[in-house]
Amino acid sequence: MIDHLIRAESRSVWLTYAQDQGWIDEDDRPTPGTLIDELGPVVIEPAVIDMETMEVTTPAVMDDWHHVNVRLVEEGEPSVDLAGIQAVDVRGVSAVEKGLEPTRIQVLSAADIATPVRIWAGGMYFKEPVLPQQLPSQPKKKRKK
Repeated sequence: MIDHLIRAESRSVWLTYAQDQGWIDEDDRPTPGTLIDELGPVVIEPAVIDMETMEVTTPAVMDDWHHVNVRLVEEGEPSVDLAGIQAVDVRGVSAVEKGLEPTRIQVLSAADIATPVRIWAGGMYFKEPVLPQQLPSQPKKKRKK
């Protein structure tokens, strides 16, 4: 079982990538052995509320990218295809990034996230971080239309 924390510039970019990975079918349904928890935008800094007036004094800071937890549960399932990736920093969290704006996908390093937005029941299971120079190149899969 392997878990991934994915961040995409939009839900449509996520769906294209997930289908290319074989995680969803043509109807955007998870394939056997794949569990998907779509979070959407997430809060980076919670709003500050004046407890006397119950008014927001400082609005929440949001990350508007589409966030997804992916769990691959079958033995031998491939991990994330990281061909053509580069290392990036997402607000202090290590990540690898694939693609260019506006079709970027980032796989965040769970080791750097002290308080994940949501986790799977029973915890999260991650592979050891992979350095970009250690990544094998993989052939690109064609997207089904």
